[in-house]
Amino acid sequence: MNNTAVRKQQIIDAGLELAAEIGFAAVNRAKIAAKVNLAEGTVSHRLGTMAQVRRSIMRAAIKNNVFVVIAQGLALNDPTAVKAPAEVRKRALAALL
Repeated sequence: MNNTAVRKQQIIDAGLELAAEIGFAAVNRAKIAAKVNLAEGTVSHRLGTMAQVRRSIMRAAIKNNVFVVIAQGLALNDPTAVKAPAEVRKRALAALL
């Protein structure tokens, strides 16, 4: 991976960790930037709009089976969470019980 790809992955990983810790809805650029010691503009530059940031975080949650974050996305009607495979959605909701 090149430096740009590594930095982008660090930002996504930090966003996913934050989503699991404080809730998917509470994640924002400032919190992600603080977690990885970057400027907020760097988060925007690497991932784009907040909608794109959330999509990247949710894709990572689905890829890594972080069911608590996926369940939160489903509760918020997040488009990426809603499009997750049926089995992933089922397991995410079951994890809440």
